[in-house]
Formats: sequence, C-alpha cells, structure tokens
Amino acid sequence: MANRRKKKKTAGQKAAKIFTIIGVLGVIAFGVREYVSYSQNPFIVKWRNIYIETAVTTHSHQWLATLVFPRSVVNQVVANINAQTLAQENMESTWKNGETDANKNLSGKEWFTNVYWELDSPSVNEYIEQNPSCIASGYENLKIDNLDGELDIFTAKGDRVLVVDCANNIFLTAVQGDGYVGKMAFVKEPAQVKHVLSKSFGSYGEEIEDFGDSYGALIAINASPFEDVGGHGSGAIIRGSCIIDGKEYGHPNSMKLYAMNFDDLLYVTNYSKDTVSQYRWGVQFFPALIIDGENVLTSDSGGNGIQPRTIIGQQANKTFMMLIIDGRQVGYSLGATVGECATIMERYNAVQAGALDGGSSAVMYYNGDLITKSSSVSGRGRYCPDSLIVIPASQKDNWTDEYSDFPN
Repeated sequence: MANRRKKKKTAGQKAAKIFTIIGVLGVIAFGVREYVSYSQNPFIVKWRNIYIETAVTTHSHQWLATLVFPRSVVNQVVANINAQTLAQENMESTWKNGETDANKNLSGKEWFTNVYWELDSPSVNEYIEQNPSCIASGYENLKIDNLDGELDIFTAKGDRVLVVDCANNIFLTAVQGDGYVGKMAFVKEPAQVKHVLSKSFGSYGEEIEDFGDSYGALIAINASPFEDVGGHGSGAIIRGSCIIDGKEYGHPNSMKLYAMNFDDLLYVTNYSKDTVSQYRWGVQFFPALIIDGENVLTSDSGGNGIQPRTIIGQQANKTFMMLIIDGRQVGYSLGATVGECATIMERYNAVQAGALDGGSSAVMYYNGDLITKSSSVSGRGRYCPDSLIVIPASQKDNWTDEYSDFPN
C-alpha cells in the first residue's frame, strides 16, 4: 500500500480556522448576552438588575454596567432606581407605635429578661448558669466577652453573641447570610448615641477608629456621605444634612433624613430647616427600610444592588441598632441588598430603619479596635467627616458637644 503523506496546513488555513472558532464563540457570546439582557425569566431579571444596580451605585465601577449590558437595559434599571426613590418621597415616621417604659421598676433576672429580650435564649441562660461570676455584681452589670466567637452563645433569633455589657447598656452580635457577614450593635440607652464631627471638620475627615479613640467611644460607625470626586474624597465636605444639638453643619438635600429627637425617638423623615432645632442629631441618606413598623422597600435590592452596608434603626422600646455588613471581598463577604438588611432589622423588631452611606466607608469600631473589615485599600475604611458613636454610660449625663469653632 502506498504511503499517504499528510498535507501540512498552510498558515492561511490555520488562521482561517482560528478566525472561524473566534467567530463561532463571538456569535455564542452575543447570543448569550442578548438572552441575558432581554430575558424575562424571573431569576435572570433579579440578578441582572442586582448586577447593574451594584455597578451604577459603585462610583468607581459604574462602567461595568454598560460593559456587560446594552445602555438601554442599564437606563431602564436606573429609571427603576429613581422610581423607587420617588416612591419614598412622602413617607415619614409618626411614632404611633411607641412603647411605655414598663421595665423601669424591674430588677435582677426579671429586668434582664425583659430589657434584653433578644438575649433570652437557652444558650445565653445556660452560659450565665455555668459562669455565675459574670453576674457577681448583679444582672445590671452582666459582662460577657466573646469577640473571638469561640463561645456558642446565641440570641433568641439565632445570631452569635459577641459582647454583653449591661453596665454600659449595650450588646453586640455577629450576623451572616448568603454571601455576607457583619456585626450588629444594640444600645438600650439611646441618649448614649452621639453624632460627632471630625476634629478637622471642613478641611479633612478622620478614620472611624480615630473618632472612637479621640471621643472615648465604646462603639463608632460611619455616618454621612461626602463629596468623593474620582473616589479620592478626603471627607471634608458632607453631602446632606448633618444635625448636632439642633444645629445644621451639612449641606441638606432631598435624601431621607434620619434624626433623633430630644425624647430619644428616631425619625425617618424629610428635611426641613424649620425642624432642625427639634433634633439631637440627624444625617441624610437613602433608602428608608422601615417606617413605623412597615417595610417600605419596593424590591429586595431597593435599587441598590449588593454592597457593604451601614444601617441604623430603632425598636419601639427605643433600643437603637447599628448594623455593618462587610462586602466586595470574594471568599469572605460580597455584601448584602438593603432588603436583606431590612430582614435583619425586622428580625429584631425595628419600627424605624434606614441605610446610611455604605461601601468602603462601612466600618464598626468597638472598645479600641475595628471589628469589621472594610473593602477600602487599608481595610480601615475611608476618611469620614462625621461619625455616630456610643459613649460609656458614665458619660451620658455630663457629655458636651463643643463645635463653636465650626461653621454652621
């Protein structure tokens, strides 16, 4: 049999094959893109919208939305975001569902069980029974330190307890869900929550850890959004209202106002210069999550995608809550939707709740250290113009805010 020689492919034939493969892959990619862009499958619609919302609400990565999807699709999602913002325009707290202080005459375990109802769980009660030294000075001075998370003690809602400090009216928990982790602080005495300014306010902001250290705070979180041109803001100029002791230090706009009055009630409301004097502190952002016990979001994402989050809220008994969700960190925590945050707040009976500026600014400080992990380059958060802090109970009655040197 004659030997058959294989014909060598010419360079032109090889190139033609490569271009054919590239062309086929291009057609497939185009088809997939068109399907994902315009499909009405509920699963695809949900995650398409969340992807676009996440991109367009992340200032430095907005281009990722139009890189993947046609501009017409992106514009429709942006229109929906604006519609959801407008839907909250006339929503305001009335506080018709507040509670009276029925616990003021209680003491001991009965007091603890009623005031710290979130901690009335088998694991917490068992820990106290097995470690009586933690209540040697009474339940009013109960102290548990589990910041490392080694102890299996949980709230009545199933979140791991990290700190209990009844002498200072606080406790902290870890929270986690599908793709996110975070920390949550509960403050039983809302008068201990203060709104403070950077020591170089108007010129430069500070990291949240610096706020905590310089003000002697137990807890500190970020508060106001700020001008952030090109993602390099110094925290000098606040976007939105910044109310402290009835005075305005910010630049009010149309975002929702979260403001604590002098009766320690948190209002989710609209800004009016005529009401500034009524508030101990106030800060603006969006969206509102819960108003007078009703979840006011029109979708799970709230038009804001998946992001690191800073959320504040209040129960009917005035317990103030601070929630930080870490995000933008693959393998650790991607972030959460505002709907997921609303669910966490509802789990603990919030009657008012709203989102503050999140992103790489979202961070929580406790007792000298950061206990969350920011997505910022440093992992410490951004330079912020202001902070919400929780001061020790011993300072509550002699606290003074001295901002006479700052413009307002």
